Amino acid sequence: NPGRGLIEIEGNPYEFQVAEISKIEDLDQVIKATKLTLNQTYAEKAPALPTIPTYVNISSLRNEQISLASLPIGFEEKSACLMYYDFSDFINIITYGNTKSALSFGGALVTLFQYLNNTKNFVISANKEFEINNIKDNTKVYTNSYTNIIKVLNTNFNKLREEPNDNMYIVTIFDYNSLQVSLKNKQKEDPTIVTLDDLIVNTKDLKNIRYIIIDGSSHMKTFDNYAWYNLVQQNKGILLSKNIAEQELFRTEDMMIDQQTINRDEAVVFVNNTQDTIKFINM
Repeated sequence: NPGRGLIEIEGNPYEFQVAEISKIEDLDQVIKATKLTLNQTYAEKAPALPTIPTYVNISSLRNEQISLASLPIGFEEKSACLMYYDFSDFINIITYGNTKSALSFGGALVTLFQYLNNTKNFVISANKEFEINNIKDNTKVYTNSYTNIIKVLNTNFNKLREEPNDNMYIVTIFDYNSLQVSLKNKQKEDPTIVTLDDLIVNTKDLKNIRYIIIDGSSHMKTFDNYAWYNLVQQNKGILLSKNIAEQELFRTEDMMIDQQTINRDEAVVFVNNTQDTIKFINM
């Protein structure tokens, strides 16, 4: 006995007896023939249900229209649809619990930044393992000589006031706190050294500069001591960490959700006191 079914007609539910469409031994052939007939009869097809790839990388985002204000960063767990994030703020915060995950996500982000029009990318990383795929001419990665490159950036960015252009300059800083502490200590002996804090504060009035700050969740607790912290949009950012409750930077009104544990290939996106869990893009 196949049982019963329900169908909705003009808003009303109706119960009906389900019937088999053939004898059991002919079922496979009849289903294939019926499927072919239906496909030939009806031109409109039901849209495929969205699914999340097993491994999310740049190739998962083919043909997507991207901009700094709408950049795909992964697939939302609830809807299985792409999640887009707005990186057009002057300072954008990403915090992590696992270094390997952060390196993979950060590398994928910078790889996407390369494809934005009129964009020049600078990566300053305290971790020498930071890398991106197929580095292009508009991207420079620095894992040493921090003192020199930051001083050069500060000088060149300040020139933009007198010599403006249409480029967007994106500076991604990996492990911000350790770099800042090191530069600050050197500045005590050499006042000409420019720290990361100095660079950000000196360029806060320039409309075509953006900073992506990536650091461990334990270091993020000290960020409110930095001179630029009041420039950060509160309760907005991306968290790559096993336990949301470990960090104090992002908070939502739903404290029950705040206690959830996420997987290593997942992130929590905070925007306007709401949060969404995503499977993020990797290198």
